[in-house]
Amino acid sequence: MGLLRRLLGSRLATPSSPARDLSPLPLTWRGDTTMPIVDWEAAHEQAPAVDGDATGAWWWRAAWTWVETLRAHLGSADTIEHSDNFVMLSPLDAKARQLALAYCERSRRRILQSLQGVAAAWGHGPHVVLIFDGQDAYYDYIGNYYPERGEFAMSSGMFLQHGYGHFVFDASEPTTMEPVIVHELTHCLLAPLPLPAWLNEGTAVNMEKQLTPHWVDPRQGIFAHREHAQKRAKFWTHAATPQLKSM
Repeated sequence: MGLLRRLLGSRLATPSSPARDLSPLPLTWRGDTTMPIVDWEAAHEQAPAVDGDATGAWWWRAAWTWVETLRAHLGSADTIEHSDNFVMLSPLDAKARQLALAYCERSRRRILQSLQGVAAAWGHGPHVVLIFDGQDAYYDYIGNYYPERGEFAMSSGMFLQHGYGHFVFDASEPTTMEPVIVHELTHCLLAPLPLPAWLNEGTAVNMEKQLTPHWVDPRQGIFAHREHAQKRAKFWTHAATPQLKSM
């Protein structure tokens, strides 16, 4: 618990729990997986066609149905908890869950504030965070998103951008959570913008350095801070700004 408190922040803020209809939906499930994974193409066809409160509510129910079905499949003491913008499945105790959800919400707010006018909240449904109790369950799950053959790097946390993008972690390696959440949340909040790949990735790396400086190894940097600033200044010209604001 001391490690999580140090990683996720010393202030324990209880995430808000908005009243929502989280009753299950009759979703279609993929038949080629070792764990329950929704057929997201079919889900998009089921979802309300018009954007609005009904659409957001439907996607919250879809995400909750998915995570609840996964929890039942695992047959463990995992708990599902949600805040304003996140749903988390984890084996963590109540205090650790609060810390983790509070960190996710705080990171989202800080990214939106730091990139005000550029990053934006968009889309429907919550951000989903899955924390598995050990490497066996973790690799069993992420293996469903990999090709049948090949050589793949070891990991303990990642963002899976397939169907319904979501965060996946191994509970035995909590140190991976902080930088991965900041980095991938930045990509998520920049997604509607037509940014060049170098700027998108550079912005995510810079946010990671800004919000999780204790996990950054300066020897891994490709560009010095001054070079980053010069590249950003060159891109964000008066000519480019109107085009992005019109999105």
